[in-house]
Amino acid sequence: MLVLPSGQRIWPLLEVHELTAIAPFRQFQLVQRSVAALELRLVPERPLSADEEESMRQALRRRWGGGFAVALSYHVALARDPSGKFEDFKSEVA
Repeated sequence: MLVLPSGQRIWPLLEVHELTAIAPFRQFQLVQRSVAALELRLVPERPLSADEEESMRQALRRRWGGGFAVALSYHVALARDPSGKFEDFKSEVA
């Protein structure tokens, strides 16, 4: 579950079309690093502009509130878990 800065826990439902409308990508994964920090991992179709990156950050903040710092990271591919399952959301918050 996603832990909001307020401490509330919610299901991290994300409308992928909100992000693909900003810039094309093949795969994404959202990782909650702390109660106040998210990382959006992307396998982009092409390099994103600074405006597109900021639009991605804003889309996530609109979805769950403005209390998150959002970092973007770029990857060639995103790994599956040892079980073979791909998780589009992971939390590192206890």
